[in-house]
Amino acid sequence: MSKTLSTDQVADSEGAQQGGSGRTTRDSGKDKKRRFIAVAMALIASASLASTLAAYARPPRDPPISAVGVYSSPDCKTSLSSINWGTLSPGGNKSVVAYVKNEGTVPVTLALSAANWSPTTASSYMTLSWDYNGARLNPGTKAKVTLTLQVSSSVDEITSFSFDVVITATG
Repeated sequence: MSKTLSTDQVADSEGAQQGGSGRTTRDSGKDKKRRFIAVAMALIASASLASTLAAYARPPRDPPISAVGVYSSPDCKTSLSSINWGTLSPGGNKSVVAYVKNEGTVPVTLALSAANWSPTTASSYMTLSWDYNGARLNPGTKAKVTLTLQVSSSVDEITSFSFDVVITATG
């Protein structure tokens, strides 16, 4: 019984091969063992190379985080969660000092806005501003800012108001 290997090579059941030249060779047990060891070493070398390359690959980076905290104290330990603007007269203003700390992982610039006015007409007569100069704030650093609420001299019939001060960090 024979098994065809190629058009001019035939192997018999004893492991002998006959090439196109008519020469017959026999694989010894040692040759098979040597081939097995060579293949095994090649596989080990490939696995070793793959693990070495993986060890030098950079780990994935955490996504950058833009976050700020707003505080009433210079040591940034007392959070500023509300501002009592008190009683304001038409044409008057009031200022409050706050400290904004970059609590994220990237440098940020800050933006100020006001939202959720109550009554909604209050936003037509009051303006919120600050003295922030637009400088980038590095992680862990703080900026002292003065928030100022200016009331229009033409304000009418607003006896109480509220709104949200929104400070946005963009990194």
